[in-house]
Amino acid sequence: MLWHKINTRKQNLIIIGGTIVLSILIVGVTNVIVHIG
Repeated sequence: MLWHKINTRKQNLIIIGGTIVLSILIVGVTNVIVHIG
């Protein structure tokens, strides 16, 4: 049970981290496109 809780928390961290990285990438790409355009 404890291992399952730890595993779930780790999955949540990975999902949150991935979402943050994706957001930063999207913002960065948008900025580059705006500057080039």
